[in-house]
Amino acid sequence: MRIHFRDHVINLEVQHRMGQPPVTVKVVTRRLSLFGHIAHADPAEDHVCALSACVDVPPKDWKWPQGRPRHMWLQMVEQHLRPQHLGLWTALQQG
Repeated sequence: MRIHFRDHVINLEVQHRMGQPPVTVKVVTRRLSLFGHIAHADPAEDHVCALSACVDVPPKDWKWPQGRPRHMWLQMVEQHLRPQHLGLWTALQQG
């Protein structure tokens, strides 16, 4: 790329020159890929059972811990599935 370390070139310019997509696109792609891997797995496997248990409604007596709400992996996957008009259960059923 012939960029000297003293040159003042912003990251977006380097990314544009290399023709690379933003890192966020890679993160979303890999997150959905992992979800697809789990969704396609045998329903008797532990990770599929854990995913199904997380998608279900938590028990009535269960409470979130105090403090700032955490971004959970499943919430992020659900956000990435929304543009495709899919929910977690729908995506799991199609898996």
